[in-house]
Amino acid sequence: MQQQEDNGLLLVGTGYVRNRRISGSLKEQVGNMISLKLKASSEAKRRISRMKESAGSALDSVSIKDATEVVFGSDTFNKLTLAMALSGKSVELPNAAQTINDEVVVVSKKGVWLDLANMNIDASTVSVKNDSDDDVAETDIAINETLGWILVKENCTNVEDESAIEVSYKTKDGGGIRIEANTENDYDLEFWLDGFNQASQKNFALYIPSMVVAPTSEIDWLGDGYASAEFSGTLVLADGKKVPYIYHEFNA
Repeated sequence: MQQQEDNGLLLVGTGYVRNRRISGSLKEQVGNMISLKLKASSEAKRRISRMKESAGSALDSVSIKDATEVVFGSDTFNKLTLAMALSGKSVELPNAAQTINDEVVVVSKKGVWLDLANMNIDASTVSVKNDSDDDVAETDIAINETLGWILVKENCTNVEDESAIEVSYKTKDGGGIRIEANTENDYDLEFWLDGFNQASQKNFALYIPSMVVAPTSEIDWLGDGYASAEFSGTLVLADGKKVPYIYHEFNA
């Protein structure tokens, strides 16, 4: 079948990437990609006539190709895209709850929040003893579970300012991720797009052996709409490849 149909491009697709800088890294789904733009550019080198008869006309013109630029966006924030948006790497937190016994906390002042060594606390498991090893009533303390803070209320009678308490507790099950932001300059990704052209009703595949990208958008952490992230960079010839990307279209 000859590819002569008069079709437009109205595309959807699912993106996958692999971090080329991590040996043995696996393919990860990008999530809901909301844009993917590849821009080819070139620079014209011209020799312009200064002769009386043809002044201003081009005597020669050669177009020099420039590197292909890439821009893509996603409004999915999984461990991959959120880490990239924050220029960091994600580390998975342990799934199992941790048990902490008799963690010493100095009560610099009652009525203020004090740090525990862990976040994501199960408040129902917290018990506290004062510096005389007596129990502190549950009604005399408050817990911020997410931030891992404890507060001894001002009306507590068996804890004094500048004294030490011992806190026992458990963290919650389920794990999570930790991202240390602004630790990466850019990312070298191998990229695949599993696509479908809604105009022609044909599947296609887009393959980019290497694109070096970095985040180029801000995240409004408290915006009233869904956040999105944008990344841009350059397609790079990698592993002996002769072209920066390859497009396949399938008739069936």
